[in-house]
Amino acid sequence: MEPALWELLEAGNQADEVAAIVRLNRPGHIPEGVRIVSQFGHIVTGRLQRGVILEVRADEAVSSLKASRFLTPEPTIELEPAEILPEFGQWRDRRRPPDLAETGRGVVIGVVDWGFDFAHPDFLNPDGSTRIIALWDQRPRLNRSPPQPYGYGVVYREAEINQALQTIDPYKTLGYHPGEIDPRGEGTHGTHVASIAGGNGSGGGPMGIAPQCRFVFVHMGTLANQKWNHLGSSVSLLEAIDFIAKTAGNCPWVINLSMGRHGEQHDGTTLVEQGLDAAVSGAPGRAIVQSAGNYHDRRIHTQGKIRPNEPRRFTWQVDPADITPNQLEVWYSGKDTFAVELRSPEGVLLQTAQLGEQFPLRQGDRVIGKLYHRPHEPNTHDHHIQIFLYPSAPEGNWQVTLIGKDIVDGRFHAWIERDVALPGCQSQFDAEDAIHYCTTGTICNGFRTIAVGAYNPHSPRWEIGRFSSAGPTRDGREKPDIVAPGVGILAARSAPRSRADTSPLTRKSGTSMAAPHVAGTIALMFEAAKRPLDIVETRQLLLGNAQKPAAEADLFRFGSGYLHIEDSVVAARQVQEQAVLPTGRSRATQAPTRQHFLSFPLEDTGMYTDVSDIHDAVMDIGEQDETIANSSNYDESNLANELEITLDFEQTWADELDNDWNELADDGTILDTDDELNEGTIAPVLIDFAESVLHADDLNPETLTPSVDLWTELISRIGVQAEFAESNGAIFRSLPSPSLVFEAFSSDRYPALHQQFDQWFDVVALPRSPVHQPLQSGDILLRRIGEANLTHTALLASGNLIEDAALWEGKWDAETAGSGYYAEIVEVGAIPHCTHHAFARRIADAQGYLPYDQMILRFKTPVLEAAFADEWATDLQETTPTIEIVVRNRIIHHQTVSGCNIELVGTTAPQGTTNHGGRFTLDLTGIADGTYTLRAIHPNSTTDPVGPMIASTTPRPDRIWRPFETTITLAGGRVTVAASPHTVLAGRRLTIQLQPVWMASPNHSPRAQAIVLCVVHHTGGTRASSAINTFLSPRSTSAHYVIDTDGQIIKMVHESEQAFHAGHSHWLGQNSVNGFSVGIEIVNRSDPYTAAQMTAVVDLLNRIRAAYPDIPTNQIVGHSDVATNNQAPPNRRLGRKSGDPGSHFDWATLEAAGLGMMILAGAPNPSDYGGFFSSFPTQRLRTGDNDARRVYGGLRRAAITVDVITELQTDLSRIGYYCPVTGRFDAPTVAAVKIFQEHFFSGTRRRTDAAFRSGQVDSLTAMTIKHIR
Repeated sequence: MEPALWELLEAGNQADEVAAIVRLNRPGHIPEGVRIVSQFGHIVTGRLQRGVILEVRADEAVSSLKASRFLTPEPTIELEPAEILPEFGQWRDRRRPPDLAETGRGVVIGVVDWGFDFAHPDFLNPDGSTRIIALWDQRPRLNRSPPQPYGYGVVYREAEINQALQTIDPYKTLGYHPGEIDPRGEGTHGTHVASIAGGNGSGGGPMGIAPQCRFVFVHMGTLANQKWNHLGSSVSLLEAIDFIAKTAGNCPWVINLSMGRHGEQHDGTTLVEQGLDAAVSGAPGRAIVQSAGNYHDRRIHTQGKIRPNEPRRFTWQVDPADITPNQLEVWYSGKDTFAVELRSPEGVLLQTAQLGEQFPLRQGDRVIGKLYHRPHEPNTHDHHIQIFLYPSAPEGNWQVTLIGKDIVDGRFHAWIERDVALPGCQSQFDAEDAIHYCTTGTICNGFRTIAVGAYNPHSPRWEIGRFSSAGPTRDGREKPDIVAPGVGILAARSAPRSRADTSPLTRKSGTSMAAPHVAGTIALMFEAAKRPLDIVETRQLLLGNAQKPAAEADLFRFGSGYLHIEDSVVAARQVQEQAVLPTGRSRATQAPTRQHFLSFPLEDTGMYTDVSDIHDAVMDIGEQDETIANSSNYDESNLANELEITLDFEQTWADELDNDWNELADDGTILDTDDELNEGTIAPVLIDFAESVLHADDLNPETLTPSVDLWTELISRIGVQAEFAESNGAIFRSLPSPSLVFEAFSSDRYPALHQQFDQWFDVVALPRSPVHQPLQSGDILLRRIGEANLTHTALLASGNLIEDAALWEGKWDAETAGSGYYAEIVEVGAIPHCTHHAFARRIADAQGYLPYDQMILRFKTPVLEAAFADEWATDLQETTPTIEIVVRNRIIHHQTVSGCNIELVGTTAPQGTTNHGGRFTLDLTGIADGTYTLRAIHPNSTTDPVGPMIASTTPRPDRIWRPFETTITLAGGRVTVAASPHTVLAGRRLTIQLQPVWMASPNHSPRAQAIVLCVVHHTGGTRASSAINTFLSPRSTSAHYVIDTDGQIIKMVHESEQAFHAGHSHWLGQNSVNGFSVGIEIVNRSDPYTAAQMTAVVDLLNRIRAAYPDIPTNQIVGHSDVATNNQAPPNRRLGRKSGDPGSHFDWATLEAAGLGMMILAGAPNPSDYGGFFSSFPTQRLRTGDNDARRVYGGLRRAAITVDVITELQTDLSRIGYYCPVTGRFDAPTVAAVKIFQEHFFSGTRRRTDAAFRSGQVDSLTAMTIKHIR
């Protein structure tokens, strides 16, 4: 759980209602105890009681839970007069191009800020009425009803504002005065910002960009019971967005956010950023513009690269006059493991924290702070260190040391949070450590919002403001997106409390002033366009028409360049009402294809944030060879360079996956009835090919990040190449990037490339063209990302289109909540999506048109047939009924033969053996009409093919097929077959696909220990063929047995050999259980198990135990049980594997058969665990309970002692779990409890209450632990 939630949990009464942001696993599935206030796709804001934070965080509906963060205006920038108006400079205060017809009419500009002078002439119509639709003051107000469902503040509507404007003192009449937050009378931030975006110039200053727009203002605040409720928060920000959107109604809107903070991950994945992205992606005619931050010249960021066992130290300086808390954060790759040390200014080592640990920082008997080292933050899957220093902490130079324990990537970033209360005492890094790049604000790094830097419009050189924050983002994207005037900007000044100075204008500097220039421009674009612009189009038109900076400009400060208002508006005017399909483009005519799973890497997920080669970087961060794309600097004379420069990829995968293949197994269930009947093609071979690459033994065991590029692997196999002519006439060939393919098909600039790629691809749909059904599983979705010619590749898992209205009614996990059509997607990236995730992405608008940055392609059938003709089978239930396809495809690709004969009883037809793939074809042309018995006979067994193989080491062929017998009828030119294994008919030819009973996996090693354990897994998919193909590939994954959905058992490794099924594991005091266990994989993707499977697993376990009597009846466990998260010597992290075989596996069925760990009958002993649960039956043990001073629900937990925790840990260790006896309810204990709960409260005993898999020990969990045999 994140550190801020721990702090919130301890900050007050357990019955207090607190605000939080939640990312739901699926929209519509609301966790118990949470009241939803606003929603943006998966992101919701809500209210919950402080005392249920842990229960909500553990709820299976919750993917991430975050405490509210405070937000403030960007800090005031004080500049010397010469910085604002340099030598040879002149005031350039006019904002609007003089000849623009657009004025923002019909568009709403929302401004979320602090202090709005609603009576300022800039915000009045010529008749004196207001241009403001509503003003929501979020601060607590007495004697006023708060707006619902928000429950705080007061809303002033247009009519109420107009009534106040007619009085002598409109501020007093309305009960709102901007001067309340402006004690120095300099003019409020919000008034100045709003005037730049849309002021009409009636106050005597320059006209705003969109002088006839309407406004919705939100004065930021928080819930009444929160500290600093005169500030804003991440929760109140999202609720402000919700309020503006609802108030604007059907009008297009653009919102300006000139605010921020320093901390968090800076990669666009904060829940606020996800919510903002969802808000603008939900429908066309929406945009959000943000200030990039004023932190470039502040020493608030450092970064570096650590090598194995190398310490990296940096200095954190706390000002002697600082009486406020201070906070520092470090983020590093989830593939690495660091330790962190903190030394006080006196040089005393206060604390060392390993990954997963958290500690109070003590000086003597005082707690002066907290140190958290959190593994796998759920939105980034990266590790997070957070250090809090309380005001009582000593001032001076604190030393933070990072030590590389297990290094794969090695890069880290650290940020110091803003000091809101005393900005003059901001803590900072030592000048030698500080790096001024990656200094954008916390919440402006989203993928669809627009971050704006500031330049000086009064200087002839248009220099970037020295304060204007620099990119890139932590994941390597360009930020800011664009720059606009932000130095010495003249705009409206709010009325002060004192009337001594009533000047209506003032000058301010900052990126806060730059952002509203862009917001106003977008309002003009929305008015100019002939139809609503979606956010992708808006960004492309705005950024694509920016004026490029000089070639030597600093890329990470300029973004796409200088805002060009007129060109952006003119481009918006030219947007067609309905895009048409470009001429000369052919649409695919290939028959529909079945494909379930393939993931290609993101081209834009690089973590390129090293700035060692940039002139301002002063910290040694190691040698790096990454390059970053910059469209403005491409050499157009070399097409290959122009189109193929990309980031150095670094995908980060889910934190809970370990070195196992099954989470990536395909789903194969999303198919409508018509698709089921379509003639199939060879395209499903892509599934197995992708899995063979994804499950290679060079996967990182902690993150399952593939070390290969699947796009490259695939097009290399198929033979796709781009051909270029060198200047000397020589021909140069290379593998094309997705960007190059996108460019060739979407542009007429490169007809030669288009013609080349036509050999391999059919075009299904082009940008801004209609999507014509039928789409097919396996179709390639290419999406342009950002403005740097980067392209993301994904595969359609199904040919079905999903209407937005039906999106939330089913199981779909959708990227956005916008109107239009969605398709199920599989992809690799920072957050990978497989078919069992049921992830849908919006691929068309409500009219059925693709966005302008997307296209859909399809590999040509002959190309696939040629590339995969000799390998990899399709499932014959899904293949075309022709001999040609059948003959070319095989389930596996080894070179020996099997031993199963085919007989057609009653004929003189010759017998024969199956081919290596278990497929046999009979030509029945010369056989008389009649009814015949067809059977497959194994020489050694006709009744029980599995039994003789258990515990057997007798040499045998590398595959054996299951016997069968069926009846066929020949009548005229037709063959009719009764129920049988997969059969394919073609005239008088009959092809039979046999089912395997033995498939020899090459993945095993000699066994040195006796077998004393059986481990049950699920495959994570729905097809046995996928698991079999994975185990047959010469990789590092295998199992002894696979059980199909119909209960059929396939053996793949002899018990005498060690299979590779459990990865990093621990049981009964021993690591690596592969050495003494048998692994059983059941085909399942976390769905209810079939009765046939449960019967088969009981039968198989009984047979194995009969052959290996050393296996105790209670030593039958799940993969989750043995893969508990912990640290094991020599300091290697064991992978945490939850959900395998999952909560649907019914262990009670095994117990009824006398197999597995048993829950013994009997009443609980009141003295167990020190009598804690008999004394406090409704209480739970939870993290931190080793500190007896903790108070929950008003109950002082004095009964929780080290002895209680020790007894619990001893019992879990006795059962077999990894749970070191420390006397602390620490991370390994929580993990062991969670997995125990998953095992014993699953299947028919499944619990649905908040304690299920929460890691908290309630009385039922405790008594169950005591009663396990």
